[in-house]
Amino acid sequence: MSHILYNITLGVSEQIHQEWLEWMKHTHIPEVLQTGMFVSARLLKVNSDHISTPTYAVQYLCESIQRYEEYQRVFGHALQATHQARFGEHAHAIRTVLEIVDEFTAPVKN
Repeated sequence: MSHILYNITLGVSEQIHQEWLEWMKHTHIPEVLQTGMFVSARLLKVNSDHISTPTYAVQYLCESIQRYEEYQRVFGHALQATHQARFGEHAHAIRTVLEIVDEFTAPVKN
């Protein structure tokens, strides 16, 4: 059974950027983790000269595709609707579901 990485990339308008970031860190991501469907989450800022608005990726690690599907069926739509109601067109999301095929780590240097 492969782990699943649920990735949401969001372009956030400058006018709500700080409010959105605080809400994600202190409300939304903790609420998603409280569902018990994911084992961890991380919030990343996309750094690129080609992007003019603040852009972030939120990644949730899930133990299986079945757990991810259960999350979507039971919790996902309501949590996404809350985000949409609060930030609407000011935070555009692209969602992808990635299966982790293999993982590699760098060798330890002495």
